[in-house]
Amino acid sequence: MRKVKILLLTALIALLAVSLVTFFQGSRIGYGPAGLVESLPDYIDMRLSGVNYTEVSEGERDWTLQADTMRSYKSTGMLVFDRVEITFFTDEGLYKVTSDQARYYKKFKKIRLTGRVKGWDKKGYVLTANELQYEVESRQATVPGRFKITGPKLDLTGLGLVVFVQENRMKVLDQANLLLKSTTNIL
Repeated sequence: MRKVKILLLTALIALLAVSLVTFFQGSRIGYGPAGLVESLPDYIDMRLSGVNYTEVSEGERDWTLQADTMRSYKSTGMLVFDRVEITFFTDEGLYKVTSDQARYYKKFKKIRLTGRVKGWDKKGYVLTANELQYEVESRQATVPGRFKITGPKLDLTGLGLVVFVQENRMKVLDQANLLLKSTTNIL
């Protein structure tokens, strides 16, 4: 019995010593998620699973991104998301876009979606491309390569597309090919 008391007293003194050393070095024992990320040195990168990231500007949701995984590279300020779904919130409604990967450059407020990019709007139009870039500040989406838009009233293919989200208009840069399926209320 006496050996058990001495062993417990020794463990208690050791725990107290570790706590005091940690306290006097200024380290925190417990971290919340925000404190943990901020406390990481610049050379530490991070990986998360099951991510939901929302960008807010002027008190309104601009877009929300959901992904299977996210990697953060602190030195460059870049976030890389895998198996992505982004919802863009506009005055005209919601636009959803999926892709294999998204790179978000926080400093420049730009998103680059790559790999099987597919976008939908509420009117039933579907955009497919290999890459799409989105500038948060100007709310402008660009498809630098080949694209295809299919919908209930028309099909459109081309090389290079710029979508002005705020103005609800788009511009085909080259090799536009349009097939009208119906001439009544096209858009």
